[in-house]
Amino acid sequence: IQTRLNLEMANAPEIVQVALKLKPDIVCLVPERRQEVTTEGGLDVVGRLYSLGETRRRMSDAGIGVSLFIAPDISQVAASAKTGAQFIELHTGQFAEHFADERACEKELQRLINAAQEAHRQGLRVNAGHGLNYENLAALHAVPHLVELNIGHSIVSRAIFTGLTQAVKDMLAALIAGISATEHSHWIAYHDELTRLPGRRAFNHALAAAGTRYSVAVVDVDHFKKYNDTYGHHVGDALLITLAQRMQKVLRPEDVVARLGGDEFVLVCTELDQAEGALLIAQRLIAAIAVPWSPPVAGSA
Repeated sequence: IQTRLNLEMANAPEIVQVALKLKPDIVCLVPERRQEVTTEGGLDVVGRLYSLGETRRRMSDAGIGVSLFIAPDISQVAASAKTGAQFIELHTGQFAEHFADERACEKELQRLINAAQEAHRQGLRVNAGHGLNYENLAALHAVPHLVELNIGHSIVSRAIFTGLTQAVKDMLAALIAGISATEHSHWIAYHDELTRLPGRRAFNHALAAAGTRYSVAVVDVDHFKKYNDTYGHHVGDALLITLAQRMQKVLRPEDVVARLGGDEFVLVCTELDQAEGALLIAQRLIAAIAVPWSPPVAGSA
């Protein structure tokens, strides 16, 4: 074997012995019943805390990583952390099952998000898998802290028609497209699309990280509504963009200027040793904003 070996296995004594002899890089403990075609649910870590913890200890002593396959349930996440496992794998079966039902899918997606966030707080690394395919993969990128996705059946099924190499390439393309869409959604959540400045959420983060020495300034445009009504919204938008650019040019790299909405901007200036520093920044802003500006002429380039 020339790659990382992840052995999916039941927590059964005879299988544990096989794993200890084989020494894979990591094992993923799953609930298995002989009647199942595939794993239908997550481990009951809460009810089997001792036995799973003991297996985890034996694997760790042998230098084998351990992941626990669980439903996206907060109590199961907490119990998994108590076993000492390094990873959990969130069971995405219900998410996949309800993917065509928007409301039910959103509910399952939120369960996955909540479980991943709790796992991260508990110091667990987060994998996910079960029922993932080329259509539902992109939506799963809303789940934070994911390290690895385990996808098998969908790739092998597609490979019957395209060959395995192409099926893997197609899955990688779907994965990258999902990452790009998620990054764009994250950018939109933290920025103002018109001015490209940070938005209200980014301002709140900047303020929370500002420490103890900072200043805040609010800038707005007097009579902006009247200006919009007179010249049109396209001219009002051009004014806001120009204002944003001017403020960015005079601020220091560590300062943040954000658009809260409408004609309202706010600045956070950090690492100020004295009040005179804030005054100097304010004077530079006033000078930059005071430069006369003419509305763009209709039809001009």
